[in-house]
Amino acid sequence: MATVHIIGAGLAGLSAAVELSQHTNFQIALYETSDHAGGRCRSFYDSILGCEIDNGNHLILGANKYLFRFLNFVNPDDISSGFFSPSNPAIPFIDLKNNHRWLVHPKKSFFPYNLIEKKYHIPGQDLASYYQILKLLKANHKKTLHSYLPLNNAFTKNFWEPLCLAIMNAHLDEASAILFVNVLKKVFFNGKDAYQPFLAYQGLSHALIEPALKFLKNKNIPIHYHASLKRIESRNTKISDLYFGNEQITLAQDDKVIFALPPFALTKIIPALDVPKEYRSIINIHMILPKPLNNVGEVKIIGLINSYSQWVFCRHNILSITISAADSLLNLSDDELSTLVWPEMKKTLNVEFQYILPADFIPTIRIIREKRATFLQTPLNISKRPNPSIFLSNTFLAGDWINTQLPATIEGAVYSGVLAVQELCKK
Repeated sequence: MATVHIIGAGLAGLSAAVELSQHTNFQIALYETSDHAGGRCRSFYDSILGCEIDNGNHLILGANKYLFRFLNFVNPDDISSGFFSPSNPAIPFIDLKNNHRWLVHPKKSFFPYNLIEKKYHIPGQDLASYYQILKLLKANHKKTLHSYLPLNNAFTKNFWEPLCLAIMNAHLDEASAILFVNVLKKVFFNGKDAYQPFLAYQGLSHALIEPALKFLKNKNIPIHYHASLKRIESRNTKISDLYFGNEQITLAQDDKVIFALPPFALTKIIPALDVPKEYRSIINIHMILPKPLNNVGEVKIIGLINSYSQWVFCRHNILSITISAADSLLNLSDDELSTLVWPEMKKTLNVEFQYILPADFIPTIRIIREKRATFLQTPLNISKRPNPSIFLSNTFLAGDWINTQLPATIEGAVYSGVLAVQELCKK
């Protein structure tokens, strides 16, 4: 029986393994450099805060069909056991410059509903806003969002820009318009279930990674941790040998390899592969408050305008702040970042929860900098995304950066694993 060697046990690698497990004519082995699976999509206990936190903040939507398909495989009895869906999908936004607050709802924030309930009206929204949407739907694959959306516009600043940063981890003048539009179509043109949000009860490891690991264990599919692939050998356009330090694995005639590595790691193994080479960072800041927030269920999300902080995930007495496309802030120290963000959080807590803190209170803070969180999703870099099949005939690629027609997101990572297996099974 042929063996498929999956290099990398992040979400793309796990997705490929789970997908491949549906085929009985392969043995499967995973290899992971670190001591844990999940890659960026994981939770861990932080000794500074004294609690478990996610590596980064993620919002799941009903439109993420490949993610839910993945969950249906690994936990068929209760695919949503690790998630909950808020009864109201509206997200509060606060302009910290003037304390103006409004709600963004996938349906009620748009004509004619926003005329009935003013709290759903997005500042700057007018008839021209709908013309922007029509222009976007005709987006060219060579253009950025800036080509279709005016930068010096209130509606752009209050709606399009935060949405772009959340989806693309890039600014409007960088982000591929066609990739952004692909997401809009999946979310807003597929019924109300598509835009229904889902949030993890206890973190992403509990909701996604642990069920997948349990599933693979039950299938007798091993994961080899601390297995760092150093180099490969190839013969006749096929990989023949894998070298993990001092260990050599020689592939049989029908064996295959799926690389589920980030592009900067993969090009060290296959230098001839042309991949996107620019990246954008994300900074996540976690804070502990002295007492739980009022009127917060499991998790509440708040969008912020005119601030360094962009999104705040509120969970009990923990604030988790996300700053996307954060390259300009990467070199700031923890103290400098805290000085920027903590006043914004005090203002947010006051406006949204009437939560007043002592003037001298300083929270315990944990800052996570992801320097290469995603590849930079410009039109040029999008054109460099490789397909799952490459010039080595027994070799396939998975990862949120390959050509999935989706942004570099959880859904994109899961889908990439599916695409890799589909291509593998054709050969």
